[in-house]
Amino acid sequence: MTMRTEKPPTSPPLSPIIVARSTIIICIQTVGCWFVFIPWKLDMLDLAKKDFGYVLLAFGIGSILSMQITNKVLIPRIGPQCLLPIGMIAFSIALYSWVTSPGIMMFAILAFPVGFTFGLINPSATVITVAAERETGRRLLPLHHACFSVGSLMG
Repeated sequence: MTMRTEKPPTSPPLSPIIVARSTIIICIQTVGCWFVFIPWKLDMLDLAKKDFGYVLLAFGIGSILSMQITNKVLIPRIGPQCLLPIGMIAFSIALYSWVTSPGIMMFAILAFPVGFTFGLINPSATVITVAAERETGRRLLPLHHACFSVGSLMG
């Protein structure tokens, strides 16, 4: 007589599309919360608004550079499901460091890594969404883009 052992029930893994959407919402919400404090930060650092444009340029350059590297090198080698949590953790650390930077030079320099880490998240989430579109045959990309709006409204 053999005993049959049953495995305890486990919770199903989170759907990659839910993780991708949640990551975008959380990142944009965090940035939205930070944006309301920018005038205070500029006053604290005694940074002119026109000079803040150069800081945002560093963010944009980091983001564009990272998106190219992510799409062409990292996603094919590592995969978007692995890059998404790495990008989220790195983005959180980079954004916190940027927001709490004590001086103008550090504030300007740290804008680049914030943009770079967001450039890891966005393409990874998009690739996951496109893969889910192919699997389901449904149009999911508009909902992916709506997550940017939801995150900014929540922030």
